[in-house]
Amino acid sequence: MKNLIKLLLLMTIIISGCTRVQKHFLKGNVKLNDSTSKKNIEVRLFNYVGRVHKSDMISIAKTDANGNFKIEIPQKNIKYKIHVSYPNYQSYIGEFFLFDENPELSVTLAPASISKNVKSVSLVGDFNDMSWNNAVKMKKIKDNIFQATVKYNKPKMRYQFLFDTEHNSFSDRAENLKYEYDFGGDYYSITTSQDSTYTITANLDNYPKYTNLADKQKSNASFSNAPILEEYNKTKEKIDSFNVLRYIQISTYASMDKNARKAVFGNLPDKRIDEILSNATQKLTDANTTIDSLLATEKYTQVKDYLIDKKLYLIANERKKPDFKIIWNLFTKINNLSYTQNDGVFN
Repeated sequence: MKNLIKLLLLMTIIISGCTRVQKHFLKGNVKLNDSTSKKNIEVRLFNYVGRVHKSDMISIAKTDANGNFKIEIPQKNIKYKIHVSYPNYQSYIGEFFLFDENPELSVTLAPASISKNVKSVSLVGDFNDMSWNNAVKMKKIKDNIFQATVKYNKPKMRYQFLFDTEHNSFSDRAENLKYEYDFGGDYYSITTSQDSTYTITANLDNYPKYTNLADKQKSNASFSNAPILEEYNKTKEKIDSFNVLRYIQISTYASMDKNARKAVFGNLPDKRIDEILSNATQKLTDANTTIDSLLATEKYTQVKDYLIDKKLYLIANERKKPDFKIIWNLFTKINNLSYTQNDGVFN
């Protein structure tokens, strides 16, 4: 009887071990490129969505004293967005699939710098629901110092600056401020007031400067121990270079009559219009040929899935009626639908 109990116990352990879901983690290291600070840099993992919101966040981790982090990825075969952020630094925002078993991410965050040519500063905050359209222009009180007074009837207010040469908002670099992550990769500055009046000062001397936008330091990142992701990104870059969507749009004009084409192409000569349409057709043919060539040599099923998906997209947008047998033959070769992109005809 004891032997039977031991056997049952052993079988239970074996079965539970077999059914346990394997956990996956993304490890990495983050540094600030003009600071020795490495601790408490925040790493957030989001579901892959166009607009990041708090409800889309899966998990968050912070770096240790050496800049290292480890963040759990709850389910494989999903596309993710990752935000690595720290107040007054440009966030790194990237996308990735969990193709590889143990990917590692190295990130360098660049300081949030402004142009030397800044001439004015505007203010947005809780007082105007963070509306850029209703931003308050700050008054210049002396060289590189701007100030604004706004009314807000709560004891705590968030705000950001808008610089006239920038497209992005910035948190204040003043000392003794607290910050709140805004789920867009930036931070809000937090200030308090005993009454309903807030006086905010922007000091341009606190910000690193760049002369030309091309020379502006940018945050960057790279994966290691991730050969499948590297191959996927390389292949995607190659296919993206064909600008398939643009040429599909152009090719749709081929079936129009001359009057309709004139409405699109204006006063271009008919010969030039024909050349544009012919070029679009050739580009799409080249893209299709390249996909076939890559499919013949690709070793990773995940990258093959992506290529088949792109081929299906091309077929769906051909002017002639697609052959269902060809479509079905391609579709049945897809290894994992979670890796594919299309949400249209072949969903």
